[in-house]
Amino acid sequence: MFENILPARKQKQEPLVKIADLDKIATRKCVFVLHGKEHIISPPSLMSWLEIVEANAKLFAMKDQEVVTSSELVENYYNLISKLCSTVTKEDIRNCTQMQISSLWQLVLDMMNGFDQKKTLLNMAMASMTKKDVLNLIQILNSYLLTRQDYSQNSAVNSIGQ
Repeated sequence: MFENILPARKQKQEPLVKIADLDKIATRKCVFVLHGKEHIISPPSLMSWLEIVEANAKLFAMKDQEVVTSSELVENYYNLISKLCSTVTKEDIRNCTQMQISSLWQLVLDMMNGFDQKKTLLNMAMASMTKKDVLNLIQILNSYLLTRQDYSQNSAVNSIGQ
């Protein structure tokens, strides 16, 4: 009824925001060094991803065993890691420290799940910002950096009432 009387308001079109490049996730390889040798972790295909999930489940299920031999541990890590990185050997895994093998396991899980390319909330917020928003943020951060540190600490303490 009122559409004939009141002029239609034009809605401002916001620019499109690309939040992910799924092609980059599917093709990006990661390089790591283990025992002085470079290795490449390749992204899995859909079918090999299912095998990797199974190998990871077997590795994770070892926590329920009362006794785990070092051979079983090496074998299960190898079965998982070798599906994404064919150059890692059982001997490489056997010679790893706990920190090295847990880091390698995390690298494999990250590659398996596309973690290195997934967008965080911060990335998404930044991606949707206009040039003006970014310039305002830079100005705010510069002002913050120029503020004396002891003043900002006192302000924080005063604001929480201590």
